[in-house]
Amino acid sequence: MYHDQPITEEEAKALLERDEGYQKINNRWVDASHAQLTTLLERFQKLRESGQSLSTLFAMQSEGADGEEDIPELEISYEDWITQRCGLNHPVEPNLLPPGFDPVLRPYQKQAYSWLDRMEQHHLGVILADDMGLGKTVEILSQIENMRNHNKKKILIVVPATLVGNWVAEIRKFAPWMSYTILDGKNEPPEGQVNSLITLVTYQKCLRSNYVTTVHWDCIILDEAQAIKNPQAQQTKKVKQLNADFKVALTGTPIENNLGELWSIFDFINPGLLGTRDEFSYFKNNAEGLTQLKQIISPFVMRRMKTDKTIISDLPEKNEIEVHVDLSKEQVVLYRKEVENLEKTLREIPAFQAKFHILAAITKIKQICNHPAQFQKTGEYSVSRSGKFAALRDIAPTIAENDQKVIVFTQFAQIIPALVALLEKEFKQKGASIDGSTSTKARMKIVEDFQNGKLPFLVLSLKTAGVGLNLTAAQNVIHFDRWWNPAVENQASDRAFRIGQKNDVTVYKFVSTNTIEEVISTMLAQKQDLADQVINDLDAEKLTELTPEELMRAIQWRG
Repeated sequence: MYHDQPITEEEAKALLERDEGYQKINNRWVDASHAQLTTLLERFQKLRESGQSLSTLFAMQSEGADGEEDIPELEISYEDWITQRCGLNHPVEPNLLPPGFDPVLRPYQKQAYSWLDRMEQHHLGVILADDMGLGKTVEILSQIENMRNHNKKKILIVVPATLVGNWVAEIRKFAPWMSYTILDGKNEPPEGQVNSLITLVTYQKCLRSNYVTTVHWDCIILDEAQAIKNPQAQQTKKVKQLNADFKVALTGTPIENNLGELWSIFDFINPGLLGTRDEFSYFKNNAEGLTQLKQIISPFVMRRMKTDKTIISDLPEKNEIEVHVDLSKEQVVLYRKEVENLEKTLREIPAFQAKFHILAAITKIKQICNHPAQFQKTGEYSVSRSGKFAALRDIAPTIAENDQKVIVFTQFAQIIPALVALLEKEFKQKGASIDGSTSTKARMKIVEDFQNGKLPFLVLSLKTAGVGLNLTAAQNVIHFDRWWNPAVENQASDRAFRIGQKNDVTVYKFVSTNTIEEVISTMLAQKQDLADQVINDLDAEKLTELTPEELMRAIQWRG
């Protein structure tokens, strides 16, 4: 505002080219000062360049006005800011579902397409957070086809390395006419150019690639977008340098550990909408803030659950069973000794170091709960030494006799060979395993053999194979050891419980009685309750928030 008159940047520059003194603005004469107009333009441009967050603009506005007299006023309109930033200043016409996808998509998937189409036309970034197994990939492919039909042919998909094969398989299945390139570091096109409709790149390759930042993409899709949950990580910073008209985050777990992860994803899809990280802390610290946060993010997040029969009625049931396992005598002795050693250590070290030592001890204690040989890194993995191995031996024959299949998850890769050996003995035939060392090609072959009935069981590393894989041939899932948060466990279970599953799925969760695993199990249930306040996968890093005294009470042997 200049002399109470709204003025554009161009009008201000035009006034500077005229003489000082009385000039006409909006049919009104004002006394034009070059010094004032120059200051006005400088502040306007400074605010515009830094205007990611509306609250940042307000802070800079008041900062710039402190102690200054006769400075023209800058007014900031939230409505104008959101309209410009979110592309709401033009009408949109819904586009019909591309013919190739009409017979393929279920009704709820067609709703996702319509939503993606509308948001893309408004240039609004979104989180497609449909529950694992509901078909986020085919929903996205339908929107890519829509964009292709409107001559938008620069699509970048950033994926974990383990899921490249999945995307290739889904493209070939649902849209074989779509061209794609997998960037491997040696086949990058010239700067600013693309060779295919779809460019696939892993997060690791994206971090090392200069090329991906030279293209202004029509659309960027982040699969398993929780990969950018840490705003300080180099991988996250690189992804946020990418430019696109439309940004989509795909994740069944938009919040794995804390609300700050949601902020980081929104900082990519719609920068500034949730303010700065410091401003965002308001939402985390009170119940009213959580309610307000849900209202703010709801237009930008699509979340449907498999358990909702109005969404999908032909999916069978998922039955979850906690299998409480007694430790062997050897495990009890090792467990109590480890706790005693820890208590002795805590008496000898400064208090501020206590938490670190306790958290390190928890990993050892969980290994003891699995099998003494894993903790000792030597010895035989005999069933008699471990309550969990005995429980697995008891469950496996029933699964085999019923001609069913099972997938077993563990967070410890070093115990996988022993689990494979036990299951081969019970099933009387070979199975397979997948961990971080399994190549993409080998992984795809293993999944194909399992789905085609050639393998009766798989043993999987939770962090490596807990996302993206389609393992609907399994009617049984076993969590051999418990992870710290329910979102990761649910995501792993849903390798089997997803579209394509014709049978009820039973999920067994092994819990060692009288140990920290019972404490973890209780905490996981509490986390899941809290999750429903915002998005169904919110949990609160309860473990790391405990004091050293609370951690010690959690660890204690209670038998």
